[in-house]
Amino acid sequence: MPGSIDVQIGGPTAVVCFDHPERRNALTLAMWQSIPDIAARLDGDPSIRAIVLRGADERAFVSGSDVSEFDALRDGSAAIKHYGDVADAALAALRRVRKPMLAAIQGHCIGGGISIALCCDMRIAAASARFSMPAAKLGLAYRLADLKPIVDAVGVANAKAMFFTAHDFDAAEAFRIGLATAVVPDEALQETVDELCRRIGENAPLAIQATKAICDEITKPAGPVDVARCEHVAQACFDSVDYAEGRKAFAERRKPVFRGQ
Repeated sequence: MPGSIDVQIGGPTAVVCFDHPERRNALTLAMWQSIPDIAARLDGDPSIRAIVLRGADERAFVSGSDVSEFDALRDGSAAIKHYGDVADAALAALRRVRKPMLAAIQGHCIGGGISIALCCDMRIAAASARFSMPAAKLGLAYRLADLKPIVDAVGVANAKAMFFTAHDFDAAEAFRIGLATAVVPDEALQETVDELCRRIGENAPLAIQATKAICDEITKPAGPVDVARCEHVAQACFDSVDYAEGRKAFAERRKPVFRGQ
């Protein structure tokens, strides 16, 4: 089958690479289906402190779903629902990851690629990256669960402009509307992402996971904030071995060695 999602682990960082260059890294149904297992496996590996999502080459991050499959796999209401359910499950699995995730965006980031990037905690874009949401050109609509994260990130007016016009825009515009969290020169993208992962890896993983969990509670789509859960994850940090190590290292004027315990 064409297209794959490759995982490379180097020290405390895992790199998830969308590899379908002949389609600008568009995701096949099989690629969508593989994402939940990959996300769960990396999230459950205690040696991994940060996860990077990227495309296989400089031409694209992810250019949405592979449209060439639509006639066979997305024709008719039942097939459309199945495809949507698979993609929704993949995005939900990425959002459940407790560890910091970074999107390293170069080249084209289109449609579902934007949805994948928005599952990440930080989105670092190369200056030459290009973004678009071409759903209206294909005659399809995003469902509530797919559209809400985009509206939450860029606001209603910007989301409408993206979808209504299906226009192509650059990294500077993506940063202005909140889609990208940083824009760097193309040649600095890898170094910037590596440095962010290094900094994350030096800090206490339980504290980082607690912050992410509480932020997720604050911004979750529906229902009241689970205050008890927020208190629990914060208290777990104070009860941890890492908290004792952090205090000791500060007193001894040395770098702490955190173990996620």
